Amino acid sequence: MKLLHKLSIITIFIITFGFCTTINVPADYSTIQEGIDASSDGDTVLVAPGLYVENLDIDIGDEYNNYWGSIMLCSEFVYYPDSTSIIQNTIIMSNSISSNYGDHTVYGFTIKENIYLDFNYYYSNPTFINCLINNGGLWQESGSDFQVFQNCTLLNSFNYPNSDITTIVNNSILISSFTNDDDFDDVNQNDNMSFTHNDLGFNENGNIFGLTPLFCNPDSGDYTLAENSPCVGTGENGVNIGALGVGCDAFDISLTINEIMQNPSAVSDNDGEWFEIFNSGEIELDLNGWTIKDAGSDNHTISSSLTINPGEYKVIGINSNTGTNGGVNIDYQYSGSSNDITLSNGADEIILVDTYGVVFDSVAYDGGPDNDGGIFPDPNGASMALVHPDSNNNVGTNWHESTTSYGDGDLGTPGIPNFSSDISIDLTPLDFDTVFVNESGTLDLTITNNGNAPLQIDSLYTSSDLFTLSIDNSLIETSAILSITYTPVEFGPDTGTVYIKSNDPDEGLVQISLSGFGYFLSPDIELSTNSINFGDVMDGLTGIQSLHVYNTGDAALELDTMYCTDNFSVAPSNGTVNIGDTLTLEVTFAPDDEAFFTGNMVIVSNDPDEDTLTVSLSGTGTQQAPIMELSDNSLYFGIVVAGQTVTRQTTIYNVGMLGLEVEEITMEGSDLFTTTFSDATVEPGDSVDVVFQFAPTEQVPEAIATVTIVASGVANQTVTLEAGYFGPVWYVATTGSDDNYGNEETPFATVQRGIDASINSDTVLVLAGTYVENINYNGKNIVVGSLFLSTSDTSYISSTVIDGNQNGTVVSFESGEDNTAVLSGFTIQNGMNLASAGGIYCWGSSPSLENLTISGNSAGIGGGIWCYGYSSPSLKNMTISGNSAISWGGGICVMYNSNPSLENVKITNNYTDDCGGGIFYDMVSLGSSLNNVTITNNYAGDDCDPGWEGEGGGGIAVRATTFNGYVSLVNCVLWNNLPDEIYSQSQNNEITVSYSDIQGGWEGEGNIDADPLFCNPENGDYTLATNSPCVGTGEYGANMGALDVGCGPYNFSPTEFSLSTPSNNAQITIDDSNMSDGFITFSWGESSDENGDSLVYLMHATSTDLEDFSLDTNITSIDMLNYMEIVDEMSENNITSATIEWTVDVTDGIDTVTANNAPFTLIVDGSDALSALAEKLIPEVFALRQNYPNPFNPTTQIRYDLPEDALVAINIYDIMGRSIRSLVNSKQTAGYRSIQWNATNNLGEPVSAGMYIYMIQAGEFRQTKKMVLLK
Repeated sequence: MKLLHKLSIITIFIITFGFCTTINVPADYSTIQEGIDASSDGDTVLVAPGLYVENLDIDIGDEYNNYWGSIMLCSEFVYYPDSTSIIQNTIIMSNSISSNYGDHTVYGFTIKENIYLDFNYYYSNPTFINCLINNGGLWQESGSDFQVFQNCTLLNSFNYPNSDITTIVNNSILISSFTNDDDFDDVNQNDNMSFTHNDLGFNENGNIFGLTPLFCNPDSGDYTLAENSPCVGTGENGVNIGALGVGCDAFDISLTINEIMQNPSAVSDNDGEWFEIFNSGEIELDLNGWTIKDAGSDNHTISSSLTINPGEYKVIGINSNTGTNGGVNIDYQYSGSSNDITLSNGADEIILVDTYGVVFDSVAYDGGPDNDGGIFPDPNGASMALVHPDSNNNVGTNWHESTTSYGDGDLGTPGIPNFSSDISIDLTPLDFDTVFVNESGTLDLTITNNGNAPLQIDSLYTSSDLFTLSIDNSLIETSAILSITYTPVEFGPDTGTVYIKSNDPDEGLVQISLSGFGYFLSPDIELSTNSINFGDVMDGLTGIQSLHVYNTGDAALELDTMYCTDNFSVAPSNGTVNIGDTLTLEVTFAPDDEAFFTGNMVIVSNDPDEDTLTVSLSGTGTQQAPIMELSDNSLYFGIVVAGQTVTRQTTIYNVGMLGLEVEEITMEGSDLFTTTFSDATVEPGDSVDVVFQFAPTEQVPEAIATVTIVASGVANQTVTLEAGYFGPVWYVATTGSDDNYGNEETPFATVQRGIDASINSDTVLVLAGTYVENINYNGKNIVVGSLFLSTSDTSYISSTVIDGNQNGTVVSFESGEDNTAVLSGFTIQNGMNLASAGGIYCWGSSPSLENLTISGNSAGIGGGIWCYGYSSPSLKNMTISGNSAISWGGGICVMYNSNPSLENVKITNNYTDDCGGGIFYDMVSLGSSLNNVTITNNYAGDDCDPGWEGEGGGGIAVRATTFNGYVSLVNCVLWNNLPDEIYSQSQNNEITVSYSDIQGGWEGEGNIDADPLFCNPENGDYTLATNSPCVGTGEYGANMGALDVGCGPYNFSPTEFSLSTPSNNAQITIDDSNMSDGFITFSWGESSDENGDSLVYLMHATSTDLEDFSLDTNITSIDMLNYMEIVDEMSENNITSATIEWTVDVTDGIDTVTANNAPFTLIVDGSDALSALAEKLIPEVFALRQNYPNPFNPTTQIRYDLPEDALVAINIYDIMGRSIRSLVNSKQTAGYRSIQWNATNNLGEPVSAGMYIYMIQAGEFRQTKKMVLLK
């Protein structure tokens, strides 16, 4: 009766509390205690959500005043009964909540961390409704009738009631509360405690037992219920149990019978039977009180805690002793009574029933095929194992016989997964190489399942949309192909990651890094500068600067628009710059004020990286003023004859913005210059001429004056006036005129004009060019030279030419010129004089001839030079080559008491029909000396005078000398002259030779007879190799010959060698037995090199039937041709045999020698192999293989697969995307193909080292790869 009475009071109170006074906390009072203290009997203290840390005394009045007064302490949950979050957010945290009297109601709070709730003395009867009480202690003594917990959740809370007080608990959840005994024995023994419709430790009066309440997230303080909580709808009248309602979705609660050992062989059935369960749900389950049974009489109730966590396996068996049960670890033993579980070796059942009689899981196995055609396995010594815990365990085909050994040798997986997949995949990062933008490249990966259960690919994705995936089968028994496609959308590198999630229990998420390079032909803009400063520009004028735009890319650069801001402008405003070209922009600055201006020029183009560039512009506008400029600041009047008047003028320009006032002209220096100009006003844009006169009354060597032009507001300008004799240097240029003054600014046009204008000791300086004329020094001891005189640049010797035009001797000295008459730094050519010399004629003169090339001249006597009649010129640093004479001296003829001296002179390739191909001497007096002279490859004919002991003197011929006359050779080289080197009319002492290299030998000290080892005589290079016998063997350790060392050691060619195998005309048969791994082995003999150089063999093979090939190697035996490649090519060309011609060259890097028995012929028969190949499968997919070798030099092999006939194009590009070589462009049949590239372009020219891209297009299939050529 007391319980019913109390519940009635609660109902009435809830209905009627709205008519009493309501005190709001914290709106009316800041604390709950203040609100309680202000309340009266029947009032409501309404508390807003918040944390209230305070100790509460709920008593109102005192024992003499309002002794039985009661209040209702509630949260706003009273207004919003569907919002349980108010309960969780209205928190009272205190050491105690106490009351000594009154029937108080506490409604809708979270109360925690209390030492105790003290309701005792004077009959305090508390009621808690929809409260979450955590770590609270309730104390109640005699005088009270009862305490009520209605729809509460009590956690770790304890009740200490007097034995006379009734505790009423209804629709509540008790977790570790009211008792320390999980079985609630003390509750059952306490007649004064009433529990109805609660979740606690026994099943009477509507209470539930053995099931967790399924709080949503108790670890985080969330004690709301999951949708499938056993407390939802199971309270009195169908309400929820507990203080809080549903707060989250349903949890997965699942338990699966996963493995059954019904027939062990290592031990008896009575010792070794067991079965396994798996928690595939989301919550922990305790099977204490659950029942294991079959469809018959077997029955066992689990009598102790058996907790199984999510994802955990538990083994339940007949015997837990691992020493006698076959070595299995049992988590719970069910034996012990007569009706305990036995697992039949035939058909049987295992049924799991929870504490409420609900069948949680069951398996009815049928005994296998031997038992009326069952479909379950029926193993002996092995368990029946479910293929996967998620599989339907009542379908026999989902059970397999275990294959994993445990314990004493039976097969099974107790306590661990039965079958598991094992993913295997190459985790090496994948590089797609180069793929053109908006096109695709695909790579395939093989995913292998090494496990004993199907591999399920649960999810497959990439981190970048540029990489897409496809797989041919997501449930993998053995293997599957994962295709990854890369489609770049812009130029540049891209990266990504493949993520593969599967049911592999160990691997989890597999990751593979991806990379690729999006490529397209693009322009690349470069500017000559990114800023322009115009400096000072006068207000009203325009400053102009140039800006260069370069295209360094590999596509046309489109300049879409170009513009400037403020007072700046640019032209043109758009344009196109082709690859490698330059566009020059004119940028202008037009100030309209006296100020500093800044602005920008903007260039918008199709450069993918720099589509918009900005150039900073600046300049200063200055005050308007006049600006004076002169047309000439130097006036030369030339050589003016006395009595003659010559005028010159300069023009004054005003390029400013204000009028220019020219105030006066002053003159200092020679008074022979005059002007009538005095002053003038020059308006902006106008000009005025100032005329000067020079009128000498007598011949003057020189006249100079300086004119100063004075104008207001501007700087003075000066003009230099000059006239008279201009030597001692006279200038000659092909662009000049013989009417000029012969100075540097106005040179003469001919050398002869310069000679004529000069006097002794003058210099005629001749600029580079060809001067077609015949010149004569006319007795002047002057210097005539090219710019070699002032620069020592030997290139001026060949570029400054005096050409006789076959119109006589080119240069003549015939008026007694001495050694101060110098000719230097020219090429003297094309002279022809049948009666005299061709190049240079000296008669009674002894000039200095230096740094000359005399070539291509012809004459009756002395094709290059004729020295006659006491002429003793000095010849230094000269080349006399390619000249000819009818009579004597193809190179030089020396006659009648002439004694020239030669030093560092090269005489080569001269010819005469008579005597002395190089030099002819006749009637030499005193001595003619030759020091460091090279005479080679000259020729003398057979018309030499009879009676000579020699054959004509191809190098030197001496007919006669006067008394005491002689020819002396020191440090000279005479080699390869025909018909001989030196011959004279009489072998006497008229020729002395020492320290010289004479072919065929010559008597004298220090002479040698050895090949001089010229560097490159075939091309006119007669310098010496470092290993020449002429180096350092001349007099005093000097070199022999006219020229020094000009190259490294002379190279001796590699020695001869022979081809060996396959022998000439050999035949090779390719069949199925050797096709896959056979090679043709080519071998040859070994060559050697006298210089010790490394040798490289160049093996070449050509065929009208097969593709030509070659290889460089340093060994003498190579496996060159793969049989499969030959068969592929035969198949492609529809032939069954081929003839190959092969040879080998050897090179030391300079000389190349071919095998002395080359070439060899080889016949290859592939008919048997082709027949065998026709029976083999063709490729399944298109593929482009990586070239091999890579990097390579000089050849590499590219293989590709064609699953069907296709039009195939294979092209090679450089890294800039330019086409280098088309390797294949033809229709080809399906098969495995290959092609060789020898690192040449479409013109057959070798390409440079670097990275190259090769691409195949076969039908719709396209793929690119990279390769590297080394040099």
